[in-house]
Amino acid sequence: GGASAGALMAAVLVTARDKLEESAEHVHNLAKEIRKKPLGALTPGYNFTRSLRYMLNDILPEDAHNTAQGKLYVSLTNADTKKNEMLTDFQSRDELIEALIASCYIPVYAGIKLPTIRGQKYIDGGLSDNMPRFESGRTITVSPFDGKSDIGPKRGQEMKKKTHFINVHNQDIETLQDYFEKGRYDASRFLIREGLYDVSYSPQPKNVLYESSV
Repeated sequence: GGASAGALMAAVLVTARDKLEESAEHVHNLAKEIRKKPLGALTPGYNFTRSLRYMLNDILPEDAHNTAQGKLYVSLTNADTKKNEMLTDFQSRDELIEALIASCYIPVYAGIKLPTIRGQKYIDGGLSDNMPRFESGRTITVSPFDGKSDIGPKRGQEMKKKTHFINVHNQDIETLQDYFEKGRYDASRFLIREGLYDVSYSPQPKNVLYESSV
C-alpha cells in the first residue's frame, strides 16, 4: 500500500505485475507530455488527471478491483476532515482508479474538481500519511526521501525535497531513468541485507543526485 506515487506502484505490483515496464514507459511519456507545456501541468487547458486516468485504464486489468481486495491499501486524505483514510475494499475497477487518482491529487496542480468516492471528496494521501504502516506484521517502507526507510537511499543521499512528490515536468527522461536505476539498486541492497537475494551487488548507478526542483 501507499500514498500518491507509492499507491500507483503498489497497484501495479498487486494487479498488473506483468506491466511494470509498460508502466515505466507511461511515466516517461507523461513527463514528456507535461514538459512540452509552457507552464507544465498548470498550463490552461491541460488536464493532468485525465492523462493519469488514461494511463491507469490502459494498465490495470478488468478485474483489478477484485485482485486488489484486502491486498492493496490506498492512503487518502479526506478533503473535509483533513484526516487520513485507508481504502482497501473497492466496489469496482472505476472506484479503484478513482481512489488511485485521489491519492495523487494535489489541488490546482491536478485540477479543481476533487475526486469523489462514495459521496466523499478526497485529496493526496501523502498530505496526511505519506508512509502508512500497519499494526500487524512487518511494514517494509520505501521512500526516495527518508534515509531511515527499509528501501531507499543511504543517509546523506536522500532526495532533496521542497515538497512530498517529484515534480515530473521539471525532470528530463535521463534523470527519471536514473531515479529508476537508483531505486532498483536500493531494493537490491535491502534484499541482500535481508538474505533474500543471494547475488553480488550490481554496480552503483551513475551518480545523479536525488533532487526535486519543486
